[in-house]
Amino acid sequence: MAAIVGAFLNNRRKERIYRHFSINMNCDNTEMRRRYRFDNNGIEIIVQLLARDLQRKTKRSEAVSVREQVVCDSTGRDKSTVSRIISNVTDSMVDISHQFITWPNRVQQQEIMREFFTSAGFPNVIGAVDGSHIRIIMPKDGHDFINRKNFASINVVQYLVQKSTNKNVS
Repeated sequence: MAAIVGAFLNNRRKERIYRHFSINMNCDNTEMRRRYRFDNNGIEIIVQLLARDLQRKTKRSEAVSVREQVVCDSTGRDKSTVSRIISNVTDSMVDISHQFITWPNRVQQQEIMREFFTSAGFPNVIGAVDGSHIRIIMPKDGHDFINRKNFASINVVQYLVQKSTNKNVS
């Protein structure tokens, strides 16, 4: 009888303990850019674009806000929560990517492939992308120009869709 009572007492559920996070989501633009490579305005634009997909319908279990999901500051969060957030944000970004990324239609593709083959000898190519960090002399208050390799640079990305369309994106 004592064994049955002991087993019953040991099977009680532990009380759930929720961690409250004090992540400072109101950093100034310099700190936001340093941490996340976007300033507050950029983060807010992304939040607005993804809010419909990422907004939780419930406040149960201390739901993570859309802004916290977008910046995904993993400090103090469980690994599975961070993994789920990254997966959800990535899926949401893919879902809206058609608003920002367009591909040439079949006729345009054939023309572009012909131009690439004629000019460079590359068969079946409809575009090329290249990027580079261009080292610069750091301006005063130029901390925004420090790259991940810890030197001042500007990031230049160039894409070529066809010979007559050459674009630079900084």
